[in-house]
Amino acid sequence: SVLCIADGMGGHEHGEIASRMIVDGISEWHKTAEKSKNEESFMDLLDDFENKLTSINRILYLDYNKKSICGSTLVALLIYEHTFAIFSAGDSRIYRKHGFSFSQLTTDDVWQNQPMVKREFDSSQIKSNLNYGKLTKAVGVSDYISLSRVTGTIRKGDIFFLCCDGVYKYIEEKKLRKYVTKPELLKKSILSSGAPDNYSFISVVFDS
Repeated sequence: SVLCIADGMGGHEHGEIASRMIVDGISEWHKTAEKSKNEESFMDLLDDFENKLTSINRILYLDYNKKSICGSTLVALLIYEHTFAIFSAGDSRIYRKHGFSFSQLTTDDVWQNQPMVKREFDSSQIKSNLNYGKLTKAVGVSDYISLSRVTGTIRKGDIFFLCCDGVYKYIEEKKLRKYVTKPELLKKSILSSGAPDNYSFISVVFDS
């Protein structure tokens, strides 16, 4: 199975088109993959998935980036028996909670996370820089995209939490950790913070 969040880039044209094309493309890929999953290895399926996203990226770039920027962040969680894979681009995130542990499995593709920035600026200079928080990667904004990929083993009791920046930017991490399986309380907390952005999240619980 596969779950994803595609968050169209705010402030740019056709963000909703980019996110819809990504979701529809992943759905299309999943239908095909379900039919052939017994004939392909997990790694083959992952390569097929990445090829699909690369194709979507190129279509978006060629068709919608002529006069303005059109793109979307993406996090996708693929589950195959007791194994998972994560693909990401942009600043949407996937966390994993297990017992008292709560960790971010993705790395935000933003200006301040680039190695050259960390080498050349100290923490105060980074936070005050006008580029702070700016995306360095998103689906659709360039001719080619290199997606980040993480794989691992699923353990009983694991909880995976997918979300866009409209969630984690407006709620403290301790509350996020507490409410990952309590959607109504999470929504209430996000809205009470005065969050101006749209928000999307998905919780996946492995209890067996």
